[in-house]
Amino acid sequence: MPQFAKDGEHLKEHEEIHKGLDEFIAYIRKCRKDPKEWDGDKMRKILDSFRGILFKHLDHEVENLRGEEMKKVPFSNVPLY
Repeated sequence: MPQFAKDGEHLKEHEEIHKGLDEFIAYIRKCRKDPKEWDGDKMRKILDSFRGILFKHLDHEVENLRGEEMKKVPFSNVPLY
């Protein structure tokens, strides 16, 4: 399953998603320290920044992890990080 390799598609998607999540978490922490910082439009912009890659990735995972695909690969060949 090359999609799951260290240089595979899934890992690259995870990295992009985590960039957005890191920004999301930083903003939440900032707003918890100072609630006056809260801006719903800014939060929406942060969430929208990784929305596309998140849903693309979820579609890819469903496709690649369905039973038919998993039956093709022995578990000894699935990288576990």
